[in-house]
Amino acid sequence: MNCVNVARESAVSARRQPARGPWLRDSGARLAAVLLAVLLAASVLAPSMIADAARAQSADYREAGAAPPHWAQFAKLVRYRFEDWIGADDAVANRFRSFLREHAGKEDAPPPTLDVRAWINPDGTVERVTFPSLKNAQADEDLRTILKRGNVGEAPPPEMLQPLNLRFSLKVK
Repeated sequence: MNCVNVARESAVSARRQPARGPWLRDSGARLAAVLLAVLLAASVLAPSMIADAARAQSADYREAGAAPPHWAQFAKLVRYRFEDWIGADDAVANRFRSFLREHAGKEDAPPPTLDVRAWINPDGTVERVTFPSLKNAQADEDLRTILKRGNVGEAPPPEMLQPLNLRFSLKVK
């Protein structure tokens, strides 16, 4: 009878322990293994998801020469407004232009031209702008403040793709 009880106890013990390796015996290790599997799957899938998003965005993108004339006209207006706001006589614009003058020709100088992506609201206000960093947090914040401060004076054409991709000079005259 002792032999039967011992055998039964061994069978019960065998059922409580998973057949997998000892590293999966506790629930924390199982959770870690599941998370690891999810992360590995995400690292395999993420590049293709990013590529799909880039293709979707590029399908809507149009080169300046391929855009309708009224889109180009609106983009010129926005660029003109941005340049005008950078040249304004106020504390933020003056500080930004001082930064450009002080760093011109130096190793940490901002680029001579800047590519700005801008989203314009239907009422003509600037919703958001993005641009490469000027390697100075204050200058980045000043430029963002300057470019988002006002109304460009017109609503964007209703069918116009956004963001607008604008390039302008940072050379201070």
